[in-house]
Amino acid sequence: MAKKPLTPEQAEIKAMKKAKKSENWTKFWAILLAAVLTFAVVAMGKTAAEDAIEKAKEQNQTENVDSNNTTNNGGTATDPFANSGSNSGTTDNSGTTDNSGTTDNSGTTNNGGTTDNGPSTADIVKAINDATAKGAKASYKWTRNCDYTKAIDVGAATGALNTVIKGVDENASLDSVVGGFLGVGSKEADIVKGKAAEGMDEKYLLKAMTIQEADVKNAKVDGNVYMVQLVDCADPQKDGKNAMHRATNDFITYTEVNTSITNEVGSAVQVKPSSKVNYNNMIIKATIENGNLTKLEYSYGFSASLDISVTIFNVTGTGAAETKATYANFKY
Repeated sequence: MAKKPLTPEQAEIKAMKKAKKSENWTKFWAILLAAVLTFAVVAMGKTAAEDAIEKAKEQNQTENVDSNNTTNNGGTATDPFANSGSNSGTTDNSGTTDNSGTTDNSGTTNNGGTTDNGPSTADIVKAINDATAKGAKASYKWTRNCDYTKAIDVGAATGALNTVIKGVDENASLDSVVGGFLGVGSKEADIVKGKAAEGMDEKYLLKAMTIQEADVKNAKVDGNVYMVQLVDCADPQKDGKNAMHRATNDFITYTEVNTSITNEVGSAVQVKPSSKVNYNNMIIKATIENGNLTKLEYSYGFSASLDISVTIFNVTGTGAAETKATYANFKY
């Protein structure tokens, strides 16, 4: 016998229960991460912990040198701006970083000039902002994939942590535990009229972008595809004051990770303010027809250096990943 259709109220209750279950699963990993960090560090003893810290410091120094030479953590093969300048008259801000959340890049932006190749940066930005404002209210198909480009590493503590984690779940690892916070993995959903699907985090919804010219490093148009590359952002907050947040809510801050862990296990384990989460090479490609968004793609890389305080020890963890998301099949 066919199941009786759920009433709107019953469907809403079911969705809430599923979302709550997903939330509880994330909290479980937060508790597990805190527990294994505490266990592993204490079990290793102070000497081993100090070795882990020193190794992490050396690794961080190497990464800092690398990060000064490149701002991309992968995906150069699909970078429409690779090995080429902007076609729209923008100034290339290569190597600049949005550290303050302000929009003043001190003379590095385009003042609306045009070139023989097409629209100005101002025109491109306005087209993307206007089209995403419409698209955010429509129905569409969302897909997202996030992969590590550098595995999570906490120095000498990595092996101990993985041993403890696998003792709880043989299919889990430090990468999968932390990846739960970072959004590593593949996701997809059918979005109806801009509303999050069942169990979906609202931060993944298409955002009505409010990109500014000062946010743009490169820009160009290829037919009806409008493309911009945003300036890099160091530790962007979700306050609307940086390029990353004006484009999407699909990123995480160290504050969010710290709050999630602290809410579950108290202050024994904390992600310290010295932690860094840097976002780079944010490229947005918007296909626009008659003012309507028909497809939007973006990709970005990010690297994290999380300074974690566990009881009386500090452990520094590093990692990097690349995210690609697509919004397609729009129905207005």
